Amino acid sequence: MSPASGKFTLVFNEELADKGSYGVKPAEIDDNTGEVIKDGNKVKSEFGINLVVNLTKQLNKNININSIFNLYNNYLDDNLVNRWNMDIDWETNLDFSINEHVATNLYVHMIYDHDVKIPEYEVVDGKKKKVGEYGPRLQIQESFGIGLSLKF
Repeated sequence: MSPASGKFTLVFNEELADKGSYGVKPAEIDDNTGEVIKDGNKVKSEFGINLVVNLTKQLNKNININSIFNLYNNYLDDNLVNRWNMDIDWETNLDFSINEHVATNLYVHMIYDHDVKIPEYEVVDGKKKKVGEYGPRLQIQESFGIGLSLKF
């Protein structure tokens, strides 16, 4: 646990920075012409508390788990209500050894950051359609792999 910790968000894509993606300050746009008066910020720096919990364990002789759970809270958020929000970043990796030649891996990564606004989508008639407003959402990435090992 670190009661005094820094967190930096870097957005190098100008289009995303101008939109205010990932919580950076968006561009200032002239209401009449639609022209950009001031580019969006590409860096967002935060100061707050960080808690990291790491679990590495052999569940049995064929299964290993490595899980990292990270909580972050920004002390200096411009929006006072957001100062109570926690950013959550949780990665879990499960390794399975089936036999000496075959192994599998399951990886799950979940992120929830109140500052990252994501539209709500639904699949309607086989097409992805925006159905809701932009807002904080749980982001999930997962992958499953099978490996084959041969010795010559």
